[in-house]
Amino acid sequence: MGLFDDGEGGFGGAKKPVSDGEMDITPMIDCVFQLLIFFMVASNMTGQQEANLPFAKHGVGVETNKSVVISVLATPGGGKPRMFLDPDLTNPVEMPAIQAAVRQAINEGRPDVVIKGERGLTHGAVQEVARGVNEVEGVRFFVGVKDR
Repeated sequence: MGLFDDGEGGFGGAKKPVSDGEMDITPMIDCVFQLLIFFMVASNMTGQQEANLPFAKHGVGVETNKSVVISVLATPGGGKPRMFLDPDLTNPVEMPAIQAAVRQAINEGRPDVVIKGERGLTHGAVQEVARGVNEVEGVRFFVGVKDR
């Protein structure tokens, strides 16, 4: 018996028959690798470019100089967010003071309120301010967003 002899007189002779419980997955692995190579070659690995979006047809900007602007800032340490009436960002105010300022603005003919939330602030914090502002009759509120 030689080094490479399988005992049947030949080198590698006949393949061992596959039993019913086993399945040869070699062709499937070959196909998976071929698909992987195809998609690696065919795909574009550059980053996504900034989209050139059209201007909004139905939305209009809100003039902040004719609106009540409320800034909501996160508290260092994760406590209750602080609310400020712009342009004064040094003295935090509570909801009754904000509602009084909104009522006064509505009486002056300025029903728009812009709520600006700091990045990283939870949506629930901004929503809580919006609910408080909505308790004032005749208000229209907007959420301020930052342009790119």
